[in-house]
Amino acid sequence: IVHKFLNRDVEHEQLKSSVKEAEVRLETLREQFDRFKRDTDGLTFDPDPSARSRDIYLEVEEHENRLNNVLKEHEQSRQRLQQSTLQVEHMKRWANRMGRSLAMFEDCTRVDKPADLPVYYQQMQRAVDKFIAHIVQQISSGKVQRKNMSQVASKEYHEARRLLADKDFLKVNCRVPPSLDAGRPASRQGGGAEEDPQVAHEQQREYAKNESIQRVTLATKKHDAKKKGSGN
Repeated sequence: IVHKFLNRDVEHEQLKSSVKEAEVRLETLREQFDRFKRDTDGLTFDPDPSARSRDIYLEVEEHENRLNNVLKEHEQSRQRLQQSTLQVEHMKRWANRMGRSLAMFEDCTRVDKPADLPVYYQQMQRAVDKFIAHIVQQISSGKVQRKNMSQVASKEYHEARRLLADKDFLKVNCRVPPSLDAGRPASRQGGGAEEDPQVAHEQQREYAKNESIQRVTLATKKHDAKKKGSGN
């Protein structure tokens, strides 16, 4: 008791210091509370955060699916562009080669870009008409015999068959072994949506060749019929 009596002033000062510190801390907490209250005034809180997280995951998954579809479409478009570019290059080379072949009938423009093709085809139409008229005139005048034309065509056909049966020729010129055709995708064998540009080029070439022969034959028949009619 005597010790407590002697130290009462010290304890009193300690209690006053503790009260002062508590008051300062309380004032600081009040200021923080008021600041947080002002900052969060008007904000609403989601009562079901788990459902919101699920919606976010679903939305992310949907956007990923859309991204995958767009990437797939981009790859398909890139492949179509590559095939179209290759086909245009074939057409340019073929057009320039045919232009040189028909130069004596029509001065066809040189094809350096796709925009030159429409003008070239118009000039080629005139060149083909002149070529057919020239052949008809040659046949009518007797300078070219139909029998000789058939013989030349037959000779070219047999020559082509001989080359295709020549193993050395196939070894030098055939890049893809014929045995690999069985394992090619259906799209490359004509059963798919997209066709091989080289096959399409060969089909167009054969079609144009047959059409030219038919037009020459028809024009010759008309000329012969007209000649017989005038002779009667």
